Amino acid sequence: MFVDDVRRCPDGWTVARTITEAIRALSLFDVSEVSLDHDIGHEVRDLETNKMKFFSCTETFEPVAWYIRQMRVINQEKYWASQNGKTCGQLLEDNPHYEPKPIVTIHSSNPAGAQKLCNILGLDYATCYRPYSVVTMSEEGIKEHDLEIKKCLKCNKNMTLWPTISGSRWLCDCENQ
Repeated sequence: MFVDDVRRCPDGWTVARTITEAIRALSLFDVSEVSLDHDIGHEVRDLETNKMKFFSCTETFEPVAWYIRQMRVINQEKYWASQNGKTCGQLLEDNPHYEPKPIVTIHSSNPAGAQKLCNILGLDYATCYRPYSVVTMSEEGIKEHDLEIKKCLKCNKNMTLWPTISGSRWLCDCENQ
C-alpha cells in the first residue's frame, strides 16, 4: 500500500490518501508492504481568484506508523504463539530473517520526518528511507519531480538522504566505516 496525500501511486500499488484510508485498509486487508510519506498538506480553492492554494499543516502520517507498529507487535505475538511452544530464541535460530508484516519503507522527501517514522517503527533509516520524488505546490497546482538517487563515488552503492542542521545531505554507509 502506498500512503501519500499527493504523489502519483506507482504501478502495482494501492493508494491511501488519508490517515483514515490507510488505517482502514491495514485493518481490513492482508497488507504485505507499505510505503509511507510523512507530511500532509491541504489544497483549497480560493473562491475570489478561483485558484488552488496549498497550505501546509502540522498533520502527518505518524498515526499510520503507530498503527503499523502495534500491528507488527500483534502479528509477532501470533507468530510466536503458533509455533508449538518454542521460545523466541529458538524461533529466531530457526528463522533468523523473520520480519513482521507489513514490511515498511519511507518515501517522504522530508528527511527529518522520515527519521521520525523510522524511530516510531524501530527501523534502520539507512535501509528503509527511499525518497524518489519531491512535490512542489503552486497556484498552478501540485507538481512532482523525480528525485535523482545519488551513487557513492567510492563504492557505487545508492546513497541515503540524511537530515542535517542546514537541510539534508546524501551519505553512504561506506563513509561510516
